[in-house]
Amino acid sequence: MRKLFFFVATTFNKRDYNRFGIEILKAEGFEVHVWDFTPLFSRKAYVNYTPPDTLEYQHYGLIKSKSDFYNLSKNLCNSIVVSHINSHAKTNFIFNYLKQHKIKFGFCNLGLMPSIKFPFMFKILLLFRNPYLIKSKINMFLRKSSNNQIIPNFIITGGEEAIQNNKYLKNNETLIINAHTYDYDLYLNEEKYDNKPLIKDKYAVFLDSFIPFHPDFLLLC
Repeated sequence: MRKLFFFVATTFNKRDYNRFGIEILKAEGFEVHVWDFTPLFSRKAYVNYTPPDTLEYQHYGLIKSKSDFYNLSKNLCNSIVVSHINSHAKTNFIFNYLKQHKIKFGFCNLGLMPSIKFPFMFKILLLFRNPYLIKSKINMFLRKSSNNQIIPNFIITGGEEAIQNNKYLKNNETLIINAHTYDYDLYLNEEKYDNKPLIKDKYAVFLDSFIPFHPDFLLLC
């Protein structure tokens, strides 16, 4: 049976199980594993927050240290890794191991919101007003100029915005897989049962990005 591994750095829960399409992948013949690196990279969030929709999953692994990763990594042979962990100084030991052992891996560039095209001078002003952006740009430059570049075998993208604003390094051998945001599958499931409108009068829909309750903000604690 083919093995597929999801690497995550936020506590795995039922929401992730559904939006990753694990049941769909299992039906396609994959043995799907999830390795959760939250206690290693986001210790405070792991200790202080428990998702309301936790679940027990047979092929779930909790990575609390580099030793845990190396000890479990013998199970990665002949597997494919989909990483929701970005490449940077603290995480590159993961991808260096995958490269060294010729394990195919890739990143997801999904769910991007349309970006605003700012004038060049306004971008410079933003950089000086936000030191974090300067640090981020410097890190990106160092990654691109480093001899030890983390170049994935594939990048899963969702829409033209994700293709044009891809943040991951790639080369001519990197496969671009056109997909869609995870939530689209959830929408399709709901659409099947949408026989009668819930609201008959005129109405408006307010769309936001779940601020200030988006789970990604836990990583900034």
